[in-house]
Amino acid sequence: MLRGPIAQPFGILGLMLLAPTAWSLSTGALTPFEAATRGVITLIAVIVLHHLANRGLVKAVETVARRRHAEMVAEDEAQAADAEAAA
Repeated sequence: MLRGPIAQPFGILGLMLLAPTAWSLSTGALTPFEAATRGVITLIAVIVLHHLANRGLVKAVETVARRRHAEMVAEDEAQAADAEAAA
């Protein structure tokens, strides 16, 4: 099962990518074995793409969080220095 903040769009993408295979199977242009092979390849591709996109998104969010934390620490230190100078 896909996990992460972008799992649902990748699930929808996977279903959309399987539609041409299902159509070809229903019209007789593909054998069940060929359709299954294409389905497995599609599944693997969607899982790999999801994994890469999720990893990139998580790294981006962590980077923003680290920067924000560093800014907050700097603000606290500046306020503490101002309080000491005033005292």
